[in-house]
Amino acid sequence: AIQRTNCFHTEGHKAACNYEHTTHFALTFGVIQIVCSQLPNFKSIGWLSITATIMSFSYSSIGLGLGLSKVIENGKIYGSITGVAMVSTAEKAQRICQALGDIVFAYPFSAIQFEIQDTLKAPPPENQTMKRASTIAMAITTFFYLCCGCFGYAAFGDATPGDLLTGFVEPYWLNDFANACVFLHLVGSYQ
Repeated sequence: AIQRTNCFHTEGHKAACNYEHTTHFALTFGVIQIVCSQLPNFKSIGWLSITATIMSFSYSSIGLGLGLSKVIENGKIYGSITGVAMVSTAEKAQRICQALGDIVFAYPFSAIQFEIQDTLKAPPPENQTMKRASTIAMAITTFFYLCCGCFGYAAFGDATPGDLLTGFVEPYWLNDFANACVFLHLVGSYQ
């Protein structure tokens, strides 16, 4: 994504900037994941979780800001309250179910919730701490997902890209920074 954004910046927005041969990036990321998985326990990687959280807030805030600025730049809101027009009701129902599945998939922390709970010290009881932390985390995550989704759809309408950041080219340096934040956030995902 960073290479693509830089290509569009230097070659123009209509350039054919395709990067299909990125195997070495995937392999490098895999090696980083293997190295990180050798860390002994959650207590020794607190710094990684904090870094991943900061990166998540960073790229989400940038995506939200770019979406809002694009809506202001357009001078109007694209899209409609009913979403993308479909040929049939069945196709619309399938797309709605797919969207709901995407939303559920976006909240994967429940897989590691018990591991985190085991590292907490009492008092207060772990279940109370986790309930409060989960409630706060879900509220913040939902706020960012909704804002990015709504501003992205308002900015691009039916042509909204699956990855909101790929819809923006300028300012390229901000987009590069946001994509670097995505990478650093994913480094902590091996957990």
